[in-house]
Amino acid sequence: MTIMEWKVISTDNFSKEFKKHKKDGEFVKILDNKIKRLQEDPENVGGYLSGKLFGYKSTRILKNLRLVFKIVKENQEVHLMAIDHRKFDYERFDFD
Repeated sequence: MTIMEWKVISTDNFSKEFKKHKKDGEFVKILDNKIKRLQEDPENVGGYLSGKLFGYKSTRILKNLRLVFKIVKENQEVHLMAIDHRKFDYERFDFD
């Protein structure tokens, strides 16, 4: 049985946030592992968000940093939306 890999797509917002953290070796290592897990089975990574980010998911990268992503099942894609500090509760994002 062949397992299809999900395509992981970085948004501009994610790429901008990533640049702030790319020199942190532990951060990059954990993020790389999360992306590999997202390629294999995004439903089993992180938890769903509510409120204005209903339909998005988030998973911990480091203690207080979260990766926000969206699963697009019909295209078998995972869109990396943002990296944010948990304390901001993602209020500054309006992806739609």
